[in-house]
Amino acid sequence: RGLAHPAVMVGQSGGTGIANTFSSFGAVQVNGKNFYKLLAAGEMILLFPGGLREAQKLKNEEYRLFWPSKPEFIRMAVRHGATIVPFSAVGAEDGFEIIADANDIAKLPFGLGEASMARSRAMPKARAVDTRVTEDGGAEE
Repeated sequence: RGLAHPAVMVGQSGGTGIANTFSSFGAVQVNGKNFYKLLAAGEMILLFPGGLREAQKLKNEEYRLFWPSKPEFIRMAVRHGATIVPFSAVGAEDGFEIIADANDIAKLPFGLGEASMARSRAMPKARAVDTRVTEDGGAEE
């Protein structure tokens, strides 16, 4: 079962679009409660340790692992006796050219950058309190 970012799962209950697609494949919103329930039920779980930051790299950025400084998901998996299988998914973004990333969008003129960043800050977070920071110092959700 996949754990998906809350922004992806918006509209999950009776909604349309990507939330229903993810749900049809068994995905649930990523949070500690869902992670615990899936582990307790003996489910196999797909989780990107670096979260959204790892899944969506910036323009001209190299492939690398963004490991959280407090990987509590490992503690929970060990507590449940789960087997942890590392895997890699590279190449998806090689199918298209990133012409503008968050840094470029933030610099857009006429208030467009500020408006875009405000919308981004208003998106649901994967964690109510962000306790993880990636090795590049960037906060992650």
